[in-house]
Amino acid sequence: MDEMKKPPHIHLYDLPGVKTLAVQELADYVRDTVQGGRVELRREFFQHHMAGQDGMADSVAEGLARCKVRDIQDPKPAFEPLPAEVDYEKRFLRQAGSKPTGILYDGVKLLHILWELIPHTERGLSHVHIVLTNQLVGTCDPSDRRYHVRVGVYGVPSVISTTGVVEGPAKPREFYLLKQQYAAMGMDGDLLKLKDQFEGTFIDYDDERLTEVLKGYVMQAVLYHLTGNPFCEDRHCRLYNAHWQGEMIHAQLESPYEFCQIHRRLLSDCRD
Repeated sequence: MDEMKKPPHIHLYDLPGVKTLAVQELADYVRDTVQGGRVELRREFFQHHMAGQDGMADSVAEGLARCKVRDIQDPKPAFEPLPAEVDYEKRFLRQAGSKPTGILYDGVKLLHILWELIPHTERGLSHVHIVLTNQLVGTCDPSDRRYHVRVGVYGVPSVISTTGVVEGPAKPREFYLLKQQYAAMGMDGDLLKLKDQFEGTFIDYDDERLTEVLKGYVMQAVLYHLTGNPFCEDRHCRLYNAHWQGEMIHAQLESPYEFCQIHRRLLSDCRD
């Protein structure tokens, strides 16, 4: 286990428009959990860092358009985005809040775009930036050369996706089997009934459990900064790297404890 650094200044960026997400509660949780840490809840990332700098909109919008994943099964090198794609990004840069989901962004490229907007004075080891988004973010797995949706992509800054909570960890195998059977029988319209059948076994959109689940992922971002490793092998620990919805729900909502003994000790020792 890497040695814990001193508690940093943690910047958590707001995400308006997600009605079941209580960002202030997340900030309070981190403040209570990271002893000695300073937690600042800021406006939405682009609104905060681009305020009064309208001239940056064109270059940032083009950069975001270049982050778009066009084919999850065929990662390609850099491409020239279409003017309409750039205009789409520029339109939502001017609006505080979430934008429509559905586009998958390359998480590594996205972190680079966000990093460029952070002032030099806040890029050091004493600052942690955690960006909340409702956009799909993913990374390319070298083992199968395809993109996978992630809940969190950790770096400077770290990005945590509310949509990734729904679409990243896999639902129960039985859910996908029945979904295929419904599709084969032309019963695509019964998807809502299928979700009702598996109610509680996965996190869905507008889920009231979203804030509680994100507490663990925000702490993964903090631990990444402090130790270089956001994850824990203990399936009961909130830092567990869940690949299935059931694993995520257990670690974040049903576990007999929040953190394993090792991480509890590290967090209690993190003081000024």
